[in-house]
Formats: sequence, structure tokens, C-alpha cells
Amino acid sequence: MQGGYTRVLTKDSSGNRLNGDQPKHQFKLYTSWTPASLNRLTVGGGVTWESSTYADWVDESWRSLYTQKSYAVVNLMARYAFSKQLTLTVNLNNVFDKVYRTEVSSHNYGAPRNFMATLQYKF
Repeated sequence: MQGGYTRVLTKDSSGNRLNGDQPKHQFKLYTSWTPASLNRLTVGGGVTWESSTYADWVDESWRSLYTQKSYAVVNLMARYAFSKQLTLTVNLNNVFDKVYRTEVSSHNYGAPRNFMATLQYKF
């Protein structure tokens, strides 16, 4: 299991928040598990959560258009070891197909739900 928490709080001399395009809070938690009875199989998943962000350069009356509400993205994975050299890993990313912007000042969005499989052979 691994996790992390980040808090970013920058203010100007008047106490107003700076860097509104950076989330004030970020939380990540990932884990994996290999059952003793199926020691070739590993399953896992994780969640990433960010608090809301906004474009601090926009006038207050337009801020709602340039705001990303807080959101969470959930990912899952499974890996099977056919041998010490050959493994197959499958990932399901953004399980709940969350729509979110990666930049609040433009309409760049995070990847929608997607599936990836990787077959790896180690020499």
C-alpha cells in the first residue's frame, strides 16, 4: 500500500490565495494484493482525489466558467505471472468515467475510461 497527501497554500501579503489553478489538497492511495492460494495473481487499485481549482486571473463574475470542482479518479489493475519471465497486466483506468479538466484555463480533459493490457517478457 502506498499513499500521499499534499497541501498547497500560497497567499499574498493581503492573505488572498495565490495559484488557484493548483489544487489546495491532493490525496492518492494505491494498494495491491496477492492471495496466498493464487500466488501468481496480483490485484490492485487506487484512487486520486483533488480539491477544486480555478483560474485566478479571471474576473470573479467569470470564475464559475473557469473552475474545476473537486473530483476523484479510480483505477484498477490485475497481473498474472505465467512464469518468472512472462506476465500479463491489465489496467482499467478512470473506472467511473469521470469527466474533469486537467487545466482550468482551457478545455483540456483527463482521459476517459480506458483499458490497457501489457504482456511482458523478461530476458
